[in-house]
Amino acid sequence: MYAYVVNCGHPDRRAAVLEQLLEKLGYVISRKDTFWELVTDPSLKAQTDTPVLILAAEGSQTNAAEVIGLANKLKGRAFVIYVADEISQADYKALVRTGVADCVSWDSAHAEISEIWQRKQAGGAKIAPSSAEAGRPHIVVGFLGTAGGVGNTTMALETGIYLASLKGENARRTAVIDLDFQRSVMCDYVNLPARLDMANFIRNPQRLDPYMLDIFTSKHQSGLDILACENNDADYSSMDGSAVFSLLDQLTERYDTVLLDAPRWRPAWLAQVLMNSDFMFVTGRYSVPCVKQIAYELRQLRALELPWDRVGVIINWCQTNLLGGILHTSAIHSVLANQRVFYVRQDSAFALERVNIGSSIAEAGYKRGMCRDIKTISEAICAMAPRVTT
Repeated sequence: MYAYVVNCGHPDRRAAVLEQLLEKLGYVISRKDTFWELVTDPSLKAQTDTPVLILAAEGSQTNAAEVIGLANKLKGRAFVIYVADEISQADYKALVRTGVADCVSWDSAHAEISEIWQRKQAGGAKIAPSSAEAGRPHIVVGFLGTAGGVGNTTMALETGIYLASLKGENARRTAVIDLDFQRSVMCDYVNLPARLDMANFIRNPQRLDPYMLDIFTSKHQSGLDILACENNDADYSSMDGSAVFSLLDQLTERYDTVLLDAPRWRPAWLAQVLMNSDFMFVTGRYSVPCVKQIAYELRQLRALELPWDRVGVIINWCQTNLLGGILHTSAIHSVLANQRVFYVRQDSAFALERVNIGSSIAEAGYKRGMCRDIKTISEAICAMAPRVTT
């Protein structure tokens, strides 16, 4: 079986990785420099549903319209995968609607091509079915920071990466959304482009469909789907909740676990989002003023009538003794009596290094105390049951 690779641009070392993937899937690679070379190759006429990779590398002059035309021309013979970092929403929809093509970004190409091809081999079935398709209810878990810089985004992101990495019976489709639509740093932490265009979407929330949701999603190599906006100056202070609720409805239909990174500001719609979550983590740092702020946030959640057993606390940047044990836990518990508390050890140099290289903490393994603490929080989420099952 052949797989055809058209490198439309300067040679790119990332192309070799994708070729190796196709070879592992059992294909013989046939390289082409132009579309004309591809469509006139006699060997292609004998193929059925063979993969064709169009690589829009640096210096490429190929546009999506040409790829759409190629996909239509190769119907019945090939499935076209367009690897490119830039594509408009309209072009993406047109490409997918050909029924014989898809588009993936360079950052997530390896994982997405593997999933696309496994899905095709399985007759179109999804590898990790959504909660609705699998007949099991979804879980929505919120992370509410008491202030900026307490690690709330890190906790939401890292637990999401852990959950998305689970295999076998524990495998679950997981997404995390940063609800701060103006100043998000979530994708920066793992060196991915932010794709959520909330300013454009809120004008007409009803138009959101699975194709548009795919465009809005950044794919992490762990399998985690991230929805976050680029930094912008749009004014969201008067935004009603319809757009947010429409987006969350789509996410809960598609994913088994949805993690919410609540914004530092408190828009009017946030209370309803929190009330409809299955569990809430209140995140703070290891200091007396911050613990007092945690106690205040817990009182606010109590006013929303969120069940007490559905609320937990994450204390970040914890000091440790020589044996790695957490210090001053008794003082914390005296303030947060009867509250479920999770501690995350301080490891500033390690955390800074991971952020600077664009890699998650979870990917470093679990030999370090901070990694084990994040794993403990993730396992607690795994054990959660939804508040309402139908």
